[in-house]
Amino acid sequence: MPDHPKRHHVVPQFYLREFAMSEQLTAIQVLDGRRFSTAVRKAASETHFYRLAPDHDLGPLALENAFSPVEGDAAALFKRIIAGEWPLPYDDRRQLSFFIALQLLRGPRFRIALGASGASGINADGSAMTPVDIHAHQIATLAEEWMPQLMGRPWYLVQFTHRSLITSDSPVSSIRPLDYDAGLWAGAPFAVANEVLYPVTRKLGLKMGSLPPDLDQRRLTELGVLDQTGPGTAYLEKQFNRATTETATKHLFHHPSDAGFVPSEFPGRTEPSPP
Repeated sequence: MPDHPKRHHVVPQFYLREFAMSEQLTAIQVLDGRRFSTAVRKAASETHFYRLAPDHDLGPLALENAFSPVEGDAAALFKRIIAGEWPLPYDDRRQLSFFIALQLLRGPRFRIALGASGASGINADGSAMTPVDIHAHQIATLAEEWMPQLMGRPWYLVQFTHRSLITSDSPVSSIRPLDYDAGLWAGAPFAVANEVLYPVTRKLGLKMGSLPPDLDQRRLTELGVLDQTGPGTAYLEKQFNRATTETATKHLFHHPSDAGFVPSEFPGRTEPSPP
């Protein structure tokens, strides 16, 4: 029996639709700036990216299948946020934190960082872990561990009217401290990031502020009492979109009308057409 699906999305399709028009996105190759139109069902996907060994205890598609219920819950939560619900109740805040941590962990950028770090492991049967095995183990180990590092930050939901956000195949951006050793930054650890940025839709961005140093204050922050919402500015649009450009692995994605919001230093940027 053939393994299905072969096309594994590193970013959920429900998320990409928030940057699409009629199921179409504009994609930009990071390597050379080439632009092309792509369908949501094809964007941010790689063949068998999450495929485990054929004799894996839970089956070769166990990792791919594990994402489905998490994505379903997140899609419902996104609809509520888009409809205007903010701040979120504690349990929903926890759910969104887990989803964002998982999004960073499951993506190609983190797998590349694992490979560069020389990460290795041994399976229960004594065989060496494949890169996918190692990636799956890290996802299972770190998603819960990283979640509090997002929950403990004050959240600011930025609402854009005249400006727009872009996204990528690695849409979670951690802003590192200026004095932090770049050699230790692989994987963008949330524990030390100044801020964490996540484009929710082309018109909504989630800006997670600095972790409070005091644990009691952090617990209070986890309840969402400091969460706010506010208007998107030119500064915030540029901050989000520059961060997204810097963390993209292979492709940037944007709504067909939003070419002008790709940062000017990126070679694939074009000016928007006149009205």
